[in-house]
Amino acid sequence: MTRATPLPASPASGQLNTQLLALVTAAAGWAALQAALALKIPDLLEETPMRVTELAERTGTGPARLAQLVAVLHQAGIVHRVGDDLVEHTAASRALRRTGGDPSARWITADWIAVAWGRLADGLRGHGIPFELAHQRPFFDYLAETPAAADTFHNAVTRGRGSALTDMIAATVDLTGATTLADIGGGQGELLVAVLARNPGLAGILFDLPAAVRSPLAALVIGEMAARTEIRTGDVLREAPAGVDVYLLRSTLHMLDDPDCVAALTTIRKAAAPASRIVLVEMLTDDWAQEGYTALSSLQMFVLSGGRERSEREFVALLERAGLVFHSATPTGTPYRLIEARVVSTAPGR
Repeated sequence: MTRATPLPASPASGQLNTQLLALVTAAAGWAALQAALALKIPDLLEETPMRVTELAERTGTGPARLAQLVAVLHQAGIVHRVGDDLVEHTAASRALRRTGGDPSARWITADWIAVAWGRLADGLRGHGIPFELAHQRPFFDYLAETPAAADTFHNAVTRGRGSALTDMIAATVDLTGATTLADIGGGQGELLVAVLARNPGLAGILFDLPAAVRSPLAALVIGEMAARTEIRTGDVLREAPAGVDVYLLRSTLHMLDDPDCVAALTTIRKAAAPASRIVLVEMLTDDWAQEGYTALSSLQMFVLSGGRERSEREFVALLERAGLVFHSATPTGTPYRLIEARVVSTAPGR
């Protein structure tokens, strides 16, 4: 009886195995990170190196098992292992601290987000939106009912993008002839602050759901800018400020499915004046320089709220369905484009 000789692996199969190993390694690293957060390791580490045995005592774990976890976290750059028995902070672990950490880091690692990703396959099979399957309620309803989650999300949106990116977008918005601007879905008002700072003659309206505008930036409630700002609560699927010169929506439509996008845009069209402009700040799937990021963002929007990223052509179609006409798509020097639309007409039934 002869033993079969396996065929030699092709270069392609070797590459495939490397890609699969990278995915498996990333999954293991993510699980290790979630365990570290559950054990509050970023919060328990001190500013000087700590013995693994002491950290094990603080986390209620066995020293040998915790050392295994620390080894993986070290390889991922989450903590730094010093020798065999000491561990210390890295920039990543400091960012993950509950107090004084980075809002974006807390957002992307939140356990209530992770559980929604666990229902992705069910969502792809058409059983519903993964977040709703995991939490039995829509994303924004969950935020309204869970203040800590709402703070995590809105703080990340406000502070996670970076002021430089926001300033570049604000500098690109054409406000020629405008005296009023409504930031629709503006959250805590980061973009509105940047726009008002550049345009001292402009009055602004911050418009979003109650959970979003509960803690607006201080500049919008105290000082000179506050005198030019009105904060309103509402749902753009049902209402919008009337007669505003410019309606600005940053990363609002990508969280909505197509019917809700059309509903939101229709609401704005009905509230708008004949000369009003609608400016969408969105990434485009046909911007190939951003292909990797938009692919991940698009899937995340589906997981959270059934939304997605779209191409310029798809935005044009949504605008037309809402009775608006596409005007331009302007680069901002960031991953975002400014998609400007105008009101088609003032015919009956607007």
